[in-house]
Amino acid sequence: MLNQRWEETDTDHDAEYPIDVVNLESAMVNPPPNISPAVRVFKLNLVINKPDPKVYLDEAWKFLKPALTSIGMWGIYISTTLESLAVHCNDDDDDDPSLLLLPLEKFWLEYGEKFKLICSIGGVQGRIKFLERKVWGLGFELLPTKLFLASQVRDKVRTSVLLLITDQRLGKSVNLSLLKNLMLMLNGSVSRELRFLEKPFLDSTAEFYAAEAKQVLEQSSDLPHYLKHVDQRVGEEKKKCKSLPLFSRLQDELNRELLGVHACAILEKGFEKLMDDRNFEELSRMYDLFSQADLVGHINDALSSYICKTGEKILKEEGSSLAEFKARVDKICFRYFHDDPLLEKTVQTCFEGLGMSFVPTKEMLELGSSGPFPTSHWCF
Repeated sequence: MLNQRWEETDTDHDAEYPIDVVNLESAMVNPPPNISPAVRVFKLNLVINKPDPKVYLDEAWKFLKPALTSIGMWGIYISTTLESLAVHCNDDDDDDPSLLLLPLEKFWLEYGEKFKLICSIGGVQGRIKFLERKVWGLGFELLPTKLFLASQVRDKVRTSVLLLITDQRLGKSVNLSLLKNLMLMLNGSVSRELRFLEKPFLDSTAEFYAAEAKQVLEQSSDLPHYLKHVDQRVGEEKKKCKSLPLFSRLQDELNRELLGVHACAILEKGFEKLMDDRNFEELSRMYDLFSQADLVGHINDALSSYICKTGEKILKEEGSSLAEFKARVDKICFRYFHDDPLLEKTVQTCFEGLGMSFVPTKEMLELGSSGPFPTSHWCF
């Protein structure tokens, strides 16, 4: 009976609204000559003459009754549908999540269209509130709420969605439309309150990227190669998940597993080479990634060690210029480390430790100075 009722109200008009809705709105905005309502229900305009309330309400009720009756039956309708989906939870083929997710996605999309229709008939369209909650939002929380009560389906859905996400990260072919629709369904306020997907999603993300980082570093210890890999992964996750409420926590997991855990090791292996080769592009990429992850302190330590080690070597060699070395370091800090104050201070301290002292001019003392001190004003 319920499905039949939906079918009766699903006849499209102009590919958007059922003919009943079009007729209802037309009758309300352009009433027959013998009915000139003063106070119109829903979206109606105000006119001077009053209608016959009984005639008006009897006509409106013909259109509203099926919708209101359906609202009352939604809970049963959803529960019945979830019970029918439960049969897929007993399948042994765990490698094919689509057996459960495709029917669930279809039901979710149909559910949205039906609720949109009812809101359109009632004229609420998200504006009317019930207990300080918008009707539109309440309606779209009904399905996830029922889903969370069906533990067998709930757990299978969560596992299947996480499998899809892992397959996508591995570069396998994935139904992106399916994944997007389910993530929208599972990231409403009800899901966030119950943390239905949050912790498992973040845990699986940490596990995946911890294993991947280890594998990439074992295959190649080249710092530029690893930085490009991290940059690519961060960009991919940002593109896919930026709209999710848990995106900031996802970023924290990425930064920790791809950079934080390995920061000391990768800088120890590759920082000096980047500086000596003047690989400005990768130095800039390194700083951007580390600053986003709040890891500039690791660059600071590596820079301090590099300046002291290289500076002492220059002092022992004839014909080498410590001033030229400082000018090169200043250029990198200013252009590619974005004038970072922590790194600037470290550069100044390290070169002072190597015997260079800064002699400010009279004009500098009067006007003050910003940015790195010009190398020409450093001396032994």
